[in-house]
Amino acid sequence: MSSIEASDVPDVMAIMTTSIVGTKFQFEWTPPIDNYDPVDEFELMIRKADGTFYRDTANCPGLPVSVTSCQIEMDTLRVATGLIQGDLVRGKIRAHNINGWGAYSQVNFIGSLIETRALQMELPTYDIPESTNTMIKLYWTPLI
Repeated sequence: MSSIEASDVPDVMAIMTTSIVGTKFQFEWTPPIDNYDPVDEFELMIRKADGTFYRDTANCPGLPVSVTSCQIEMDTLRVATGLIQGDLVRGKIRAHNINGWGAYSQVNFIGSLIETRALQMELPTYDIPESTNTMIKLYWTPLI
């Protein structure tokens, strides 16, 4: 006598949400229907400026099922994706169980935008020959 276990890969996940928490970008999701085998991992992919996708393995590696959000520092996200201030951060996510990976969710089309935060700039240079009793001439390197 043999038995068959009726199970499958997890369902497609709902579109995740994004928000900003302090200086970090937060991705949140709802676990999908597991199709009779528990979800054991999530994979989050973030869309880069060139349209390809990036997986942050340092901050959001293979995420255990008990985790339903992930945070990445804004500056880390900006450098890794090439996104600039005002760009929408877009991503997709999928779930895994013993049967394999489910399909990725749709990419979010609303959410939070990349922000910039002030970094400490270098000290300005005082130009003595160009300065007068009524005007001080300073030069500095702008932050990008």
